[in-house]
Amino acid sequence: TEVDELLKNADIAMYHAKDQGRNNYQFFEPDLNVRALERQVLESGLRRAIDAHELVLHYQPKVDLHSGAIVGAEAFVRWRHPERGLILPAQFVPIAEVCGSIIPIGRWVMREACRQARAWQSAGLGELKVAVNVSPPELRDGEFVQGVRSALEETGLDPSNLEIELRE
Repeated sequence: TEVDELLKNADIAMYHAKDQGRNNYQFFEPDLNVRALERQVLESGLRRAIDAHELVLHYQPKVDLHSGAIVGAEAFVRWRHPERGLILPAQFVPIAEVCGSIIPIGRWVMREACRQARAWQSAGLGELKVAVNVSPPELRDGEFVQGVRSALEETGLDPSNLEIELRE
């Protein structure tokens, strides 16, 4: 009944349609409003997550099947939210990609994963490779290559011990 509310609801439905991919439409439903608010809360929280040290990396070991030796690890970012607990990447990375927070998050992940790989090497665990997932917006960033170089230089990790994987 109110013009402002109608426009707000149309906007919410439009963003939901965009999230669903190309060539579709969506009608506004009240639960979309709940999702939009949830997204807004996560988006504003992402802006402070790095500075507040709320991001953490978990590592999945990579094992040589012939020898059984651990040859590396893949880094996975998690968000340790102060009120919601551990938030998985599927819940916040797509939002970070849209709102632009993925660039600083990706830089932090790259630097932290390189630092950890170097720490493992210094502890005598050998030349372990660390794999980092990178999203398309990060690759399109003009500072991406320099960011990788900086992470390697800051940590002293040999570039041959870093694997970059494109996030699907």
